[in-house]
Amino acid sequence: MKLLNNIQKIILILSMFSFLIFLTGFDKNNNEGFILNGNIKGEYTGYIYLFYNNIKDSCLVKENKFHFKGKVPFPCAATLGTITGPLDDAVYIENVSITINITIRKNTINGVTEYDSVLNSVLGTKTALIQKDFEKYKLTYEKKIDWNEKLYKKLINILTKNPKNSYTGILLDQMSSDSILNKEQLKQIYKKLNLDYQNKYAIVNLRKKIFDEGNINTGGKITNFKLYDTKGVLIDTRNYRGAYLLIDFWASWCGPCRREFPELIRVYNKFKNKKFVIETKGFQILGVSIDDSKDKWLKAVQKDNLMWDNVNDKGGFLSKTAIKYGIMAVPNNFLVDGFGNVIAKNVSPQELEKILEGNLKK
Repeated sequence: MKLLNNIQKIILILSMFSFLIFLTGFDKNNNEGFILNGNIKGEYTGYIYLFYNNIKDSCLVKENKFHFKGKVPFPCAATLGTITGPLDDAVYIENVSITINITIRKNTINGVTEYDSVLNSVLGTKTALIQKDFEKYKLTYEKKIDWNEKLYKKLINILTKNPKNSYTGILLDQMSSDSILNKEQLKQIYKKLNLDYQNKYAIVNLRKKIFDEGNINTGGKITNFKLYDTKGVLIDTRNYRGAYLLIDFWASWCGPCRREFPELIRVYNKFKNKKFVIETKGFQILGVSIDDSKDKWLKAVQKDNLMWDNVNDKGGFLSKTAIKYGIMAVPNNFLVDGFGNVIAKNVSPQELEKILEGNLKK
């Protein structure tokens, strides 16, 4: 009997040891990256493209199948596409084995061939399970009288369990657009997110809706800021009080921005020393570059002969100043009066000229 008990103990220990090895191996495989296997229903030959984390990968389709390998720091959104365009739905990539099934339909109109792609299913990821569970929950309860309360509790639950999954931030952003949850509820759910792992543009959009960041409108006051210019001098927007000020957001990589500069230079030279009815300090421009590269910003300022004040806040559309002003595209500008009020937004050089002309002191 004693011998039997000892044998049972040995078997139990070996079983536990084997289980731990299995778990260790499982975690190791996860850390090695993802393997994405795709199946296509329909007629398609050519390449399938995968975009994720600023990476573009491609795979030649063979026998209606495609394969990708890679590694992501955390679950993140990815886009699959054909030679004529991307799928409408995002795919969430995790460091696991993933199977994706899509349907591609070939359409030829006036000799031009296009492919319509539909995402049928994603298997193998935790994110896919979260998505499926939420859609089922929404379908079951969204017509109920207490949908507000149920949605709030469901999102709290999802984000509490998955704060590092980028899908949760995008989900909250989507749900915040439906006016079902009030701002206080959204703030409480937002606190559950780990922002280091979220889609930055979704977070910017969320903060605009929840905290009113970036909502600078015509008739309202500007948000003051301080940034360093090309010579290292700290520029403060408060210093322009008493003058018309055009706050012009741009970047060295923005073609439309730079093509507009010659006309803007003409308008600036025409009005910079003029006297206006109320604004006694004339007209000024403050260029705000969102370039990540200081060197490229400085070279563009010199090459384009920008003689007005120019400052840089690196970080692109996620720079602090861009977020404050709700900048999601460039060129973008705000025309401000001598009291710090926004009197126009996104004016062309020609529109700017008309406004200034109409306010000249006779």
